[in-house]
Parts: sequence; structure tokens; C-alpha cells
Amino acid sequence: MKTNVAPNSLDAFRAFDPIHLEHLESVILDLFKAPEKLGREPVALSRQQISRIKNLPINTVAGRVKGLLDKGCLIEDGDRIDPVTCRKQALLKLAGTN
Repeated sequence: MKTNVAPNSLDAFRAFDPIHLEHLESVILDLFKAPEKLGREPVALSRQQISRIKNLPINTVAGRVKGLLDKGCLIEDGDRIDPVTCRKQALLKLAGTN
């Protein structure tokens, strides 16, 4: 019986569409670029704020942010206490902004 399941994880990885990942990275990056385009101060957001603003699951946001950090597009710059959870969150900014 044939199924649509890959025989191993390497085949599943090769079948995955990387364009989708790039699209979500650009969606997240646009949040940081919008204020600069309007001549406003650079924005700093936590992963949780990005998740709420874009209505994306936190695991999706965390993975895309990691990719953007690895590519040097974003940097971690400071932290804040979340008013809902009272836990510390790292703030993210566009690389090269003050």
C-alpha cells in the first residue's frame, strides 16, 4: 500500500518548501522595518509580541526569529518583563539600528 508519508526524515526535509519559511521571515522582518520607513524610532519587540501582533504560534515565530538572528538581520538588545506572565523576555531589533 502506498501512502504520502516520506520513508525517512531526510526525504521529508527535502520535500519541504523553503519558500514558505522565507515568506514568514519577511513578514516578521517587516514589523521592524515599518517604523524606519516612516522616520520613527526603531522598534524593539519580543517574540511573544510578534506572535500576538501577527497571530502566529509562538513556535513558528521562535523558529523564524532564530533564522533571522543567524542571518544577522535581527539582534537581541535588552529585555523586558511581560505584563501578562511577569517573565523576562528578550527584545529584538533590526541589526544596525540604535
